[in-house]
Amino acid sequence: MSTFTLCFAGTNCWHDESLKDRSKENGSSKELYGRAGYIPVKIYSEIDAPYRKAVIPGPGPAYQHFWKRLWVPCTVGLSPTSWIVGGNNSDSLVGSSMWDLAGHAAAKVVGIPSLGRCSPDSAAMVDPEIRDQMSLARDMIGVNLENTTNTWLGKQPYRFPLNALEVLTTSAHAMEGGGPITKINMIGHSRGAVEAIMCSHDLAVLFPNAEVNIFAIDPVPGLGPWSEEMATLGRTVKNYVGVYSRDETSNGFTAVVPKPRGDDYFDPLAEVSGTSQQIKWPHYHLLYAPGRHGTVGGNQTWDGNAEPKNVRTETAACGELINHLARTCLHMWGTNVPLAQQPSVGSLKSTLLTAAPTYRSIRNFRYPTGSIGGYLAEHGISSKGNADPTAWWYLEDVTGHKRWEPLLGGKVNDRPRGPGLIAWTYLLDLPDQIFTTPNPALDDLWETAPLPSLGSGLTGP
Repeated sequence: MSTFTLCFAGTNCWHDESLKDRSKENGSSKELYGRAGYIPVKIYSEIDAPYRKAVIPGPGPAYQHFWKRLWVPCTVGLSPTSWIVGGNNSDSLVGSSMWDLAGHAAAKVVGIPSLGRCSPDSAAMVDPEIRDQMSLARDMIGVNLENTTNTWLGKQPYRFPLNALEVLTTSAHAMEGGGPITKINMIGHSRGAVEAIMCSHDLAVLFPNAEVNIFAIDPVPGLGPWSEEMATLGRTVKNYVGVYSRDETSNGFTAVVPKPRGDDYFDPLAEVSGTSQQIKWPHYHLLYAPGRHGTVGGNQTWDGNAEPKNVRTETAACGELINHLARTCLHMWGTNVPLAQQPSVGSLKSTLLTAAPTYRSIRNFRYPTGSIGGYLAEHGISSKGNADPTAWWYLEDVTGHKRWEPLLGGKVNDRPRGPGLIAWTYLLDLPDQIFTTPNPALDDLWETAPLPSLGSGLTGP
């Protein structure tokens, strides 16, 4: 059994976020983060698997710096240096690079750069030597390069240069990686978490026999195009743990809740009314946590913005608790990463309960900090897209904070719907053992239960 781990950074976050001062490169200072660091990157730096792990930089300045080293052809169409318009980075605003970064991640698991989405090379069908190399790659790495027909959501899978197969099968990734990849674990924050969801579809084609697990920290696609691959899980995803910020109020920060699969995809936010009951879906967990979009990723400032002078112990506690959970889940799924030790789960929960007024007041701050900031009551949550009119009232129903007066606009919570199909859990309500003991049997503590067959008409891997 061998595991590959992908760690995805969010918008404007570098591959070494929290490990290096990037404040002079449109990035962040190390001091913005505490003991947990920027969670996906700090975890990557401590994974003991030199040939089977990768960290993916975020859209924005980090991508501008990185794009020439992509393992897939750049599809954005413009030189990233032309994305600076009026002092703003358009990739930071709309996330055009997300598709490239998700594809790059899939290619890193394969172990060689990809030709992109294109028709298969017909030589593979007639050249016995090439077919032997494909078979050897499957035996050594677990990758399926012979699939010439499988598509998902109308897209062709990534193709890889046949003349590079010998390089692949003689690489340390293949020779010293530990055998075929049987698990692919992904952790991401913000757009990085959405890229993990997107990547799961490609991985279902390239590694059809590998189990995929996702730990998503506030997956927010941003203001760019919303696609079906952002809102559905690949067919080989076994575990999905999504942690969503409760106190984000910024416009344009609607978070995606991806549709899981039964016999077909179903909407976890579908309205439950009448005699229907909310349900728990096995290995699919929706959690909400105190704090803003940045807080849940490890930012320890009291307002959730990028000023290290505003760091506070009580706001660091949220990221540290999520860090406990993330490491424990990844460890349970097969990633060789140290568990978090300090502070203790009990002390972190106590701090967060004591600091409840601070977290409630954090809603007074928005991204960006100017006059075009957010104006609604709580974090937008959707499985449908940025235009979903119900997105901005969902978490208020979940948390019970009814009719919270928004900061601007004068609206109140009047969403005429019941709660969603999948029940949510408050992060602090999870038993302490979930944060500290990587034992698969503890999944019972999430109170999972089977769901009857539901279908939505979607198709995909």
